[in-house]
Amino acid sequence: MKSFLKAIAFFFIFASNLVVAQWVPTNGPGGGIINGLAVSGGDVVAGTYNGIFRSTDYGRTWVRSGLENDWVGEFAVSDSFIVAGTDNWIYLSRDSGKSWTRGDSAHLGYIVNSLAISGTNIFVGTQGAGVFRWTNDGTVHVDSGLGGPGSELLVEALGVSGTDVFAGIDFVGTFKSTDNGVSWSRSESGLTTTYLTSFATIGGRILAGTDNGIFLSTDEGAMWIQSHPVLIDQPDVNALLVSGQNIYAGGYSYPYGGMYESTDNGANWYLANIGLSNNDIYALASSASTSGMTYLYAGTRYNGVYISTDSGAHWNKSNSGLTNTNVRCVAVSGGKLFAGTTETGLFYTMDDGSSWHDADSGLTSLNVNAVFTAGSYLLAGTNDSGIFRSTDNGISWTHSAFPHYYGVSSLVSNGLALIAASNGGVFLSTDNGVHWTASDSGLANNGFTTVAAAGSILFAAAYSGEIFKSSNSGVSWSDFGYPSSNGNSLVVIDTNIFAGSYNGGVSVSSVQNPTWRTAGVGLTNNDVEGLYVNGTDLFASAWGGGVFLSTDIGATWTAVGTGFPYVTVNNVIVLGANAFAATASGVWRRPLSEFGITGVKQSGRNIPTVIMLAQNYPNPFNPATIISYALPQQSKVRLSIINVLGQTVLTLVDRPEDAGYKSVSFDASRFSSGVYFYRLEAGSFVQTKKLLLMK
Repeated sequence: MKSFLKAIAFFFIFASNLVVAQWVPTNGPGGGIINGLAVSGGDVVAGTYNGIFRSTDYGRTWVRSGLENDWVGEFAVSDSFIVAGTDNWIYLSRDSGKSWTRGDSAHLGYIVNSLAISGTNIFVGTQGAGVFRWTNDGTVHVDSGLGGPGSELLVEALGVSGTDVFAGIDFVGTFKSTDNGVSWSRSESGLTTTYLTSFATIGGRILAGTDNGIFLSTDEGAMWIQSHPVLIDQPDVNALLVSGQNIYAGGYSYPYGGMYESTDNGANWYLANIGLSNNDIYALASSASTSGMTYLYAGTRYNGVYISTDSGAHWNKSNSGLTNTNVRCVAVSGGKLFAGTTETGLFYTMDDGSSWHDADSGLTSLNVNAVFTAGSYLLAGTNDSGIFRSTDNGISWTHSAFPHYYGVSSLVSNGLALIAASNGGVFLSTDNGVHWTASDSGLANNGFTTVAAAGSILFAAAYSGEIFKSSNSGVSWSDFGYPSSNGNSLVVIDTNIFAGSYNGGVSVSSVQNPTWRTAGVGLTNNDVEGLYVNGTDLFASAWGGGVFLSTDIGATWTAVGTGFPYVTVNNVIVLGANAFAATASGVWRRPLSEFGITGVKQSGRNIPTVIMLAQNYPNPFNPATIISYALPQQSKVRLSIINVLGQTVLTLVDRPEDAGYKSVSFDASRFSSGVYFYRLEAGSFVQTKKLLLMK
């Protein structure tokens, strides 16, 4: 019996380990696009591009609540259930959003743009198929006069006033039904637009949000009049909310303000956006606590959910656990894990993702594609404003001299210089990212997705698909014969260059000559977004939740993506005892022990394979310049400045030095303008280069 009980205990322990052996979401970074909000039983649900999130504490914290593989855009609430409109028909929840079931199986694939509930009927507005009526018994009716499959009618808004149902159809007009959708008639007299986004009712009035402000009707839609002049020029009122005696209107922040409030049934409107600056409002909801406090919720474009507890006078961001951000990159610096996002900014965590903090003070762009550590400096490459630089580990940022109008997608270092890939070409910096120069000799393309470095050998992948190589630290480039149509990521392990691409998986070549071939077996997802090296271990991240690991330099691959929903994994990084994944749904974490990896490994790429002397930067210069060189092994080094007569005028270095990448500053304040030379002697190696001092 004891043996039997031990066997049972072992089984449960083993099964428990299997359950947790997967990727799990961290608590952030929180935010992203919120398409819809609703309240049921005191709980709040938020619809996103990555399913539904739910809060049971008035929006303070959020957890995933199903439909992770669906776009969720709209909600409607009755006394007994919530309806969610998705890109794959409707779902219902009868437990305040804890669990969801599909409305029916006959209408899969219909994209739902709007919802309304009237009695026992759920009205469903679709993209391209008009209005459906779904009843509690699961019967679906295609409503006469307002489309059906093939009608191509896009129903942006649905609303209910008493027993009347209103529908706003894009480019067609506004319609009204008085018989539960059996028949419809036009209801647009006085409306100056056919683009309606939302309806609300209060005090015998119907309000319609449009792309030209708000319209009111006091006669059940027979006639519409435009609201107070402050909102006449407010475009795209995306959401309307009635809370008590107040009405709230959310729209685009620029140039009008984003959020408005009316306390007189929509006759007059006032700004209510303190704390909501620069946020476009997509959704609104409200709830009351057991103590009687009213909570207002605003779902924004990119910045998640904001909450107000003082009737909209002030708003505060509340996104803990709302892992709905598209994280483009992750990086490690000084014990911090940084996450750069699309339109949401830069964040960091110091507790393995339990809490996240803003790290974008001074960043004028919230689109962060790349973060890179350069010595004691931190660099952030943005999608639309060039490169920013931080000297305090991400607390504050300033613009570098990189062209501000270019987007930067990748940053690396070869020890002598920083290399940046951008939509304006490849750029180099030899002063830790302060100044940048174009490196374009031999490059046939202007736009580049990624770069990699192996000492003086550099690689750059172009938008058009080619991979280029430079054997002289970026002085000149040549085509490296890449066989795929694009390269999203490049990494170097020892003497091999690996390239990840859409449709092409991972390819590998010698760094010396283009000998491209498919990298091993077992990589079952060919849409590779990112590559990451941990010693000789290689991670490949892909579309659809795919993560693969090779521990034999790309010869074989193992799928290690268990736990992800169907989501793009942009990249992977290792910090401490965990691997972290940057995804289109926040940052996820998994213990390295589950991969059989013990921790962060040195790849050996910080030790150069050949000795080299870089061109000084800047050149010409006044009065100081940086001279960089690389040593593959310990050497007796002498670095001298020589004038045009061949005389040594200054010795910068004269000592034994360990292997590595070196940089020395030459201050020429006491020298006159003219041509000088600098000579590096290391063992039997001797090389001389020219520099120009211009005062």
